Amino acid sequence: MRKLVTFSLDAQMFGLWLEDMVEATRAVTITPLARAPACVEGIINLRGDVVPVFDLRMRFSLPPAPLRMTDHLLIVQAGDRTAALRVDRVNGLTSVSPEDLQVIQSVVEVAGGISGIAKLERGLVVITAMASFLTAMESEALGDALAQAGEA
Repeated sequence: MRKLVTFSLDAQMFGLWLEDMVEATRAVTITPLARAPACVEGIINLRGDVVPVFDLRMRFSLPPAPLRMTDHLLIVQAGDRTAALRVDRVNGLTSVSPEDLQVIQSVVEVAGGISGIAKLERGLVVITAMASFLTAMESEALGDALAQAGEA
């Protein structure tokens, strides 16, 4: 059994593995980041650290939504980088057995930020692939944008 943190965007349910999760917090103002890849919504100041906010809505072809006071940020470990995900609501923690998982082919994972689907009683949960959420080009562009922002 693995632990999955589930969250909502619009009416769709998503999840990420607990081991990718650092913490959940209320949403704060997101500052745009010049020259960042489209899948980066901006940056936040998290206790003195500049953290990029990944745009899940853009990545999963959902309509954009303005930042709301009820939104949450999931602080995650995305490969070697700490990042934030803005979500509508954190639903909770659930256990997932191997037989309830359907793994997505690695080509789709790299291209789409999805590692699999969990079949739960509440419905299907799209599991985000934090280690491969950004393509190599996006990761490089984000690194450059963060470096340039640090010089400003």
